[in-house]
Amino acid sequence: MYYYRLHIFLCIDLLFSFSATAQQASQFEKQADEKLSSYAFDEASTLYRRAHDVSNDSFFKTRMLEKIAQCDNGLQMLSFACQPIVVASKKVPRNNFFQYYSHIDHDRWAKLSSGEIVSFSPDMKTLFFSQDNQGQRDIYTSTKINDTLWSTSTLLGKEFLSSKNEIMPLVSFDGKKLYYSSQGLFGMGGYDMFVSEWNENSDSWDEPQNMGFPFSSIGDDFLFSDTPDGNFSILASNR
Repeated sequence: MYYYRLHIFLCIDLLFSFSATAQQASQFEKQADEKLSSYAFDEASTLYRRAHDVSNDSFFKTRMLEKIAQCDNGLQMLSFACQPIVVASKKVPRNNFFQYYSHIDHDRWAKLSSGEIVSFSPDMKTLFFSQDNQGQRDIYTSTKINDTLWSTSTLLGKEFLSSKNEIMPLVSFDGKKLYYSSQGLFGMGGYDMFVSEWNENSDSWDEPQNMGFPFSSIGDDFLFSDTPDGNFSILASNR
């Protein structure tokens, strides 16, 4: 009888200890998220490490390591940040935000029933789109053969791949830059903006580069585009 009662008390004590540890880890993460929201990457990283160290949950610890990496990336990206002048901003519906890009002809892109956006090169001869590839979305292309026939879709290139999603490709008006959003390549969190330049010597797209802060943020950033005259740039974000 005494042994049975001692066993119950021990389980309760262990359960309380586990709960307290999880609560402490959650508090550290919440504090870190607040620091991250103000781009205080150093302080956020320290708090994420504390959350990682006190937690016994392997999935939680993995998430903290990912956030620590995002903080490290953010610190590096701030070192080459620029300061564009924001001349206007507007809140628009998420499901059709691309329709507010009035500087781009409507025949340059379309929205599929799946919600994905597909876009054409300026000469309308190459199609860019995001497609599911073994559980994640990657950038594919297809080339126009004649008025009714297009080539089989192919992956844009291994340098564009990551362990997460790549979506919403859009080519610049001069056809020399490809912009898209990546969730898994080097960045500070969420979907970051990337750009790849067309290499005429190799006849291919160069390795994509993160556009840096403030075009990329800790939120989700999509569809960067310069206006045809090159005087203004537009992007969508939930930051």
